[in-house]
Amino acid sequence: MVAFAAWVPSPASAGHRLHLLAPSGEMESFGDGDSGYRTQESAGAIVTGDGASLWIIEWASTRVTRWDLLPKPAVARIWDRHDRRPDGFAWPRPGNTGAMLDESGLWIVWREPDPDWGGRSSEESSRPITDPWQDIYDSGVELLDPATGETLARYFDKGFLTGFVPGSRYLKAYHETDADVPYIHLLEPRLSRSKAGPR
Repeated sequence: MVAFAAWVPSPASAGHRLHLLAPSGEMESFGDGDSGYRTQESAGAIVTGDGASLWIIEWASTRVTRWDLLPKPAVARIWDRHDRRPDGFAWPRPGNTGAMLDESGLWIVWREPDPDWGGRSSEESSRPITDPWQDIYDSGVELLDPATGETLARYFDKGFLTGFVPGSRYLKAYHETDADVPYIHLLEPRLSRSKAGPR
């Protein structure tokens, strides 16, 4: 079974947000206007989970929605995390770029504009980009307790984290050198505990 969250333009899916695609190709859609979604985002959303529950993280907001799959898929809980929505410029915008569920909890990858780079107004947003992505964005990873939504640990990165490699627990990080040589780094997030607390 494949689970994804998006607005699908079909009669059976109209008004629904969560879709379950069976190996046979048959699709069931769930959810309506009361399912906890802020906007009808064309970018879709990030979905992760296990055999019992799914977590949907909207790309452009900090809302996390947990769906319990049995006996029938339904919204079980909604969490609103802190917003990262700076005002004053049109681009770049903050957003979530990946999620993973494991024995440590729910990992969420996010990015936000680097305050040192600044931003662009609506009039400036069409100009070509010449700066490397790590100068434009800051990134981070948060680990949430799936039962409460509480942040257990947080990692901040001045680079550009693009999300998890599909089907793995590795994070992708993009970097360009001063000579414009691009690199892709793979990172494996782990929770470690010290006297100062989890990190």
